[in-house]
Amino acid sequence: MAEIDKQKEKIAFLRTMFFFLLTALFGLVAFVFTKYMKLSEIQLILTNIAGLILLIGIIATGKKLKKEIDKLEDM
Repeated sequence: MAEIDKQKEKIAFLRTMFFFLLTALFGLVAFVFTKYMKLSEIQLILTNIAGLILLIGIIATGKKLKKEIDKLEDM
């Protein structure tokens, strides 16, 4: 496999992971909005922690994706 093809596959994988994390974050937010009054305090804390972890993952994946796209442009 040529180096450029490997880079394209890496970008495709990162894009998939980015959208997976984004979808998970939207799902978590929707869950909190629909169950807000029924959630206990510990559940709210855990969903906030999960949301922060997802947000950090989205930001990190986005930065890595941009870096890999720039690397592809240099090829």
